[in-house]
Amino acid sequence: MTGLKPNDVITAFVTFVEGTGGKSRPVLVQAANEEIISGLGLTSQYANKSEHIKKQYYEIKDWQAAGLKKPTWVDIVRIVTLSKDRVKISAIGKLTDRDIEGLASFVENYVK
Repeated sequence: MTGLKPNDVITAFVTFVEGTGGKSRPVLVQAANEEIISGLGLTSQYANKSEHIKKQYYEIKDWQAAGLKKPTWVDIVRIVTLSKDRVKISAIGKLTDRDIEGLASFVENYVK
């Protein structure tokens, strides 16, 4: 897969934070080259999270336009690194300009 750009939304097999197992998940591409994709994890599981965790989630306003099936949040702390030769990757969409600007502002104002 070539031609990925920042703010593209893809699905890829992502390992769990615990390190054992994983599943196919949406990822927001931050950077990509011939070998590696770096991105941010996306989740639809917002309501169950602690207030501390919710503070690091940006809500995608135009989630349907981004190719997502349900309301989704960007976890700005969880960086996902994928090796292109080890995972199957499918492009599903791209953030709208409104969400690109909103996410940039959210990251700029994020306080741990």
